[in-house]
Amino acid sequence: MSRLERLRAPCQWGSRGRVALGVATAWPPVYFVVFIGFIVVSFFLQKDASSEDPLNVAFAVLLVAHLLTMGLSLALLGAYVFDVFRNPRVQEDLRVLWVVVVILANALAMPVYWALYLRPGLPTAPSP
Repeated sequence: MSRLERLRAPCQWGSRGRVALGVATAWPPVYFVVFIGFIVVSFFLQKDASSEDPLNVAFAVLLVAHLLTMGLSLALLGAYVFDVFRNPRVQEDLRVLWVVVVILANALAMPVYWALYLRPGLPTAPSP
């Protein structure tokens, strides 16, 4: 099978891959809640801006988590856009709509797309 034929072949996620994608998809909204909670709490706990303050260390850890979450979100965006065009369960007339929705509302739309088209237990192709 040539490289181009493999790109045109239907996307087939295994059961473990679907679960892993679901967990990865759930992380950005969970992280958003944790991030907002941390920011709100940090305003109330803010003291002196000394370099040894545990809040500064926590903020550095949060910054690394934030950057990793942004990278994960970009990777998920690519995976979902790729899957929209290769998933035989998605109707032809809805593909462009799903791409636009996933790009514009990614943290909200990706879990919905995963639940409709990728969750374990769904057949890989539509039933006749």
